[in-house]
Order: sequence, then structure tokens, then C-alpha cells
Amino acid sequence: MTQTFPTTIALLTVTTALAGAGDAQAGQPLVCKEAAVAESPTREQLEACLAPTPLSVEAAVGYALGGSLSVFARTDKQLGPFWASGRVRYDLGSVAQLDALGGLVIWNRYGVAWDTWSTAPSGGTRTVISNKTVMRKALILAGGLKGVLVPAPDDPMSTAPSGLTAVAVGGLEYHSVGGFRDHAVRELFALYNLSSGKLGAVLSWHEAIPPLGPFTIGMELGAIPTESSQAFYLGLEVGYAMDL
Repeated sequence: MTQTFPTTIALLTVTTALAGAGDAQAGQPLVCKEAAVAESPTREQLEACLAPTPLSVEAAVGYALGGSLSVFARTDKQLGPFWASGRVRYDLGSVAQLDALGGLVIWNRYGVAWDTWSTAPSGGTRTVISNKTVMRKALILAGGLKGVLVPAPDDPMSTAPSGLTAVAVGGLEYHSVGGFRDHAVRELFALYNLSSGKLGAVLSWHEAIPPLGPFTIGMELGAIPTESSQAFYLGLEVGYAMDL
């Protein structure tokens, strides 16, 4: 007797929609469509859609597992082959962080490319969508300093360390922006407490896929080496990213 797979197991069908030169590309500004379909887009057409080196900013609010609300903001700017970044994070009732980073752009791309994303599965089907648009991408080797502010303990008799701690930061950043106003930022940093020698790390991911426009979702996982111990957190965030 031949057995069939249980009906509760759904097949995942992947459908790719490749938008041709004359296709309507919903959600993309007209100037971006014009640059995408041009045989040889001019610099003016590319920049009308997406500036090559703007100031990129993002602001977000989040919830750290364990019950702490948080706020987050970042700025990024490419300066020729160099990169400047700054960000601030404040978790209510926990540590506050202020980063000042500089870096070297080790790979970048600016021009017409395929912008690809996928819809959420529905009925066992995931749709992968690709459209031509103007894209800006960069991979950065970055480093700098993180200022970690640990609040004073509630117990006035406590001897737990508090105050500002300097932490060295080093790692990689990946940034991507598309003509659909989608942003992606992924970061992996190693941390070194300059006074105690303790180590830590931060992994973060923020992304605004085209259906969301400039609205971002993301998470950050960190182990921050403070003077007394490591501050562990996992934050889930929603925010807004744009170019200025």
C-alpha cells in the first residue's frame, strides 16, 4: 500500500515576480521608475530617485525582554571612502548607551539594481518580488567608542558600580537603501571595556521592506560589559528611517 503525506503538511510554493521595463511598480516614485527603465540612466536620473551620500537617520521605540521600554536613534553619513555613525539607546530602568563611530567603506554600490523582498506565507505560498530600482549599498569596517551610563542603584547602601563607562567598539556594518524607500541596517560589533578588560558584543538588525515604506522593524541583542557585570538585553523595535 502506498502512503501519502499527511494533509496537514503544506507545500511551500515560491513565486518570483520579475517586473519588466514597462511594468507598473506600485510604491515606487515616478522618478525611480524612469531611472530603472532607462537604458543608460544619467547621474541626474539616479540622484532624482536616491541621493548617493545623504544623511540617513532612524528613530525607533522598543521593548526589551524582561519588561523594559526603550528608545533608539541613529545617524549615518558617508564621506567619500569614510563613514561616520552615531547612535543613542536608552532603556528605561537600565543602561543608557551613546555611540560615536567612524569607519572605512570596504565595498559599496550605487545605481540601478534589483530590489527583492518576499511576502509573508499565506496558505502555504510565499511570493518573492523583484523590481528594478535605484539602490545604494555599503559594507563598512567601523570602530569607535561607546559610553555606557549605569544608573545608581535604588538601595542607597548598595556598593554596585554606577556612572559612565567607556567601551571600545569594533566590527562591521551593512547598509542598503532602495527606491521603494526601503532601508536595511545590519551590524555586528565586538565590545571591550577599557577599564576592566571585560568583553561583550552587539548584534542588531533593522529593516524597512517595500510594503512598509520607511517604517522599520528590527531587533538588537547585546551583552554590554559594565563595571560590575555584563548587561544582557534583547530588544524588539519599530521605527522610521529616511534620508535627509
